[in-house]
Amino acid sequence: MPLSQEELARFGVISPRDATFCDLSTPCEDFEGPKVRGYGRVTISSKLYIAHRFSYAFYRKVDIECIKGLVIRHLCHNPSCFNPRHLASGDSEANDEDARLHGLRSQVATRVGNARKEAAIQRAKANFRLWMARR
Repeated sequence: MPLSQEELARFGVISPRDATFCDLSTPCEDFEGPKVRGYGRVTISSKLYIAHRFSYAFYRKVDIECIKGLVIRHLCHNPSCFNPRHLASGDSEANDEDARLHGLRSQVATRVGNARKEAAIQRAKANFRLWMARR
């Protein structure tokens, strides 16, 4: 079942594509392999990826290089979950606000990282536009 209007409001900005794809009634799929700070790591063709980012790109049929620099959010707040229906792209502000609402991050830590994240997001958006232009 797609996210309800209440859930959409609670999670802030979610793209229309993600909103129809996300479904929190499905269980988390915890990554069983190696993890760093709770996030699964997977090696594919001799390249190391964060498991939930790979899952997001694979199931949405997006080149993983196009999401480089974007925030892939765990709507379930479980860092080892790679269930694509629990993942949504978003900006750092929405991710930080969601984390604060759930007591996962302090405001000070959020402010320090925002400037660097904004630059990375701008680069990622440019990469995505280039990728879309080639299709």
